[in-house]
Amino acid sequence: PPDGAPVEARRVVLVAPAATLGWALDRFARLLRLAPAVRARLEARIERRLGRPLADFSVPGMAPGLAAAALVVHDRGDREIPFDEGRAIAAGWPGAELVATTGLGHNRVLRAPEVVERAVLFLEPLLSAHAAAEPCAAGPA
Repeated sequence: PPDGAPVEARRVVLVAPAATLGWALDRFARLLRLAPAVRARLEARIERRLGRPLADFSVPGMAPGLAAAALVVHDRGDREIPFDEGRAIAAGWPGAELVATTGLGHNRVLRAPEVVERAVLFLEPLLSAHAAAEPCAAGPA
């Protein structure tokens, strides 16, 4: 919105998500082989910048207060972000639907036709409502 007010989503699709910011930071630190002291300083700096502890950035922890419907898609064999991360989000989000795929890993899940189709079907009520509310301004072709 032009006034900078937050936008409240009515439906959310999460594909191969991490459940917590702390988990993502741990993964980042492992990939870069950061020493524990460096990782701790990085966490402290992020917390200062955000003005809140990393523990506050937990999707399962925040989800009960969210009104949006959620579709969580995660591959059981994801080697980047474990399937349990997506499962934790779906379990903590009231009414969320977990779609578990097999054999797509972390990246192919984004392009898999069945996943794209499932996400579009989930979002379709919003797309239809938006199209009905805002007729095309271009006029006849």
